[in-house]
Amino acid sequence: MRDGIIVLLLILFPAISYSQTIYFYVVSPMEEEIRRDLIRTLKKSGIEFSFYQGKRDLEEHLRLISEINEKRKGVFCAIDLRKKEVSSILVAVSNARKQDGRFLRIHEIPAIHIGLSLKIAEHVASSYGKNVIRLPLFPLLGVDMPGLFFRFYGPELKAAHVLNPLIEAVKKYSPREQKL
Repeated sequence: MRDGIIVLLLILFPAISYSQTIYFYVVSPMEEEIRRDLIRTLKKSGIEFSFYQGKRDLEEHLRLISEINEKRKGVFCAIDLRKKEVSSILVAVSNARKQDGRFLRIHEIPAIHIGLSLKIAEHVASSYGKNVIRLPLFPLLGVDMPGLFFRFYGPELKAAHVLNPLIEAVKKYSPREQKL
């Protein structure tokens, strides 16, 4: 009976599983056509998502990141999608490292999730024949969940083509299934 109640709760409240949520941090203005296509693709995938316009000011950025960190956990993706004549793809994770000490500094927080961040980023990068780069990434400053930076420039942007590797990675490397 007790097991039946637990199963019933898991069926009735799928939101308990926070694993398949992507928080998109848009680092540059995105064309409305591209944004609509992204939203349509994400809705079809069954992944929960939110879009946030990136901030250039440190204080505003940290206020926004604090708001995102308070939500259910998921995957943070700083994204830069633009139509350009020459194609270019970059997949990066933070180069943050934990230092000695009891408390983490704001720039060390992404290091907590670097293992899962790398798995997700490697899945995305490998689908484009690219390698993941470790960089000091301002958009990931203070982010307390697995995160990556994804830049895709090309003459034609089809959301399904661009996002499928990320969606697959989020489904495959669910934070719920990992011991964080």
